[in-house]
Amino acid sequence: MATEVIYSDLARQRMIQGLDLLARAVRLTLGPAGPSVMIQHRAKSLAPIMSRDGVTVANAISLTDPIADLGARILRDVANSVSREAGDGTTSAIVLAHSMAKEAFKSIAAGADPMQIKKGMDLACSAVIDEIKARAVDGSAERTIVRVASLASREEEIGHLLAKVVNRLGKGCTLNLELGQGREDEFEVVEGVRYGQGFVSSYFVTDKARQVAELERPFVLFYDEEISHIDQIIPIYDMVREADRPLLIIAENLTDKALTTTVLNQIRGIIRVVAVKPPAYGDRRLQHLADLAVLTGGRVLLSAHGNTPECATIDDLGQARRVIVDAESTTIIGGAGDPLEIAQRLAGLRSEFAQVVARRPGEGSPSGNLHELNDLEERIAHLSGAMGVIKVGGVTDIEIKERLTRVENAWRSVSAALDEGVLAGGGADLLRARSALEGIDGANQDQARGVAVVRDSLAAPLRQIAVNAGLSPDTVMDKLLALDTPFGVFEASTRSYGDAFEKGVLDPVKVVRLALKNAIGVVGLMITTEAVVTSIRDTSAWDSYDPEWAAATREDPRA
Repeated sequence: MATEVIYSDLARQRMIQGLDLLARAVRLTLGPAGPSVMIQHRAKSLAPIMSRDGVTVANAISLTDPIADLGARILRDVANSVSREAGDGTTSAIVLAHSMAKEAFKSIAAGADPMQIKKGMDLACSAVIDEIKARAVDGSAERTIVRVASLASREEEIGHLLAKVVNRLGKGCTLNLELGQGREDEFEVVEGVRYGQGFVSSYFVTDKARQVAELERPFVLFYDEEISHIDQIIPIYDMVREADRPLLIIAENLTDKALTTTVLNQIRGIIRVVAVKPPAYGDRRLQHLADLAVLTGGRVLLSAHGNTPECATIDDLGQARRVIVDAESTTIIGGAGDPLEIAQRLAGLRSEFAQVVARRPGEGSPSGNLHELNDLEERIAHLSGAMGVIKVGGVTDIEIKERLTRVENAWRSVSAALDEGVLAGGGADLLRARSALEGIDGANQDQARGVAVVRDSLAAPLRQIAVNAGLSPDTVMDKLLALDTPFGVFEASTRSYGDAFEKGVLDPVKVVRLALKNAIGVVGLMITTEAVVTSIRDTSAWDSYDPEWAAATREDPRA
């Protein structure tokens, strides 16, 4: 396939076109006064999507110009990265990146060195992040959780619901979200476990919007080796299909023909299956696998003992009420294990934990003892842990799915607030963080310009919130800076000013930090790009194609 190579200013100009088109659509949703964006559904027969979520709007935009689309795609990646890690702040990250890119490109067009500008921006990034961390306050108070969740979801009822979850399950709790069947949200606590291994192939995804694979009432296969041939698991597939239930495979890996055939069966709907790796690593992995087997009422097939998948029976498989798998984690809810066996295994682990703690100084290496304690704590948490499940309600299926996305974002924001604290929101703290850049000039004039690019752009989120509220951004900034409080904010929904905690306008430190860091990182990447290589689509095969002639000569299927 032929390629096109574009250099320097022309490449940057076409990339900034895509960046500008995407940012203009996304920034409309910033703040509580921001309007919605209507997105045409991929299936023309379905209703359009109404969204005020920045990452949803960004992912819906794809441009015909491949160079411009590269610029837009870079912003989409920024939004998705912030969304995965923090849940909120996606629109702020795009607004920051857009503002910085425009200012940086102006400087480059005037003859500044892109590499030096990037160094100045990185220098400013470190100073601003240190400043916002120093301003942070604890975010674990119930009132703060309600405020953060309400702001992220734009619904106060969600804020109170998530505060209830934290009060019931604690700070480091696990929460899963499901599509509800009624108008009201439902919250319950179930036995479950989550560990950090995702699906081995993205083709197992069942919900493309959320990029997760969900299995209802699955069987669970545990195997301590790699499965590389389809003959090893065909008998199990037959048993599971006969029972008309899905299958979760937890094995060292699924490769070659076994993976290919399994994926094809999943895509064609012949069998619902997801393959993941076991938790932990090395010698500890087998013990963790055995814990999961006890939790689900299954048995680990050990290759060293001659237990292979092709010889397994339906009784060797574990069972669960529900399994949710994404790219980074696996969650097993409602395992069908025997409570007595689980209690006995927990008692053994706690006894082992006490023995390690009771070791005398010099008995075993300090680092070895610490690793062993951490591993035992993790295993005890897996077997004894409970997690929350929220069934998100709504009037229609479209509303339920839209609210599910907002609740997910709100929960990530609450988790971020519990991790690193909160700040005055609505762009107020970024505006005040400009004071951290006073006296930072860089090693040369171009680095100083990079610092100035960041300083000028820190006001961009607040300015856009004011514009969306129909007010003058300069007037809003002046009134906000005149407030005699470090936590003064502008509340766009009521067009009023006051204390952040009184108004409920709070942002998690993690959200602000990631939005700023990702924005500066992506702009640094764009301004230091000197050439872009893209493929040229070959359309010669369509030159003689006449759709009207093709339609007129097509045979009537009813004949």
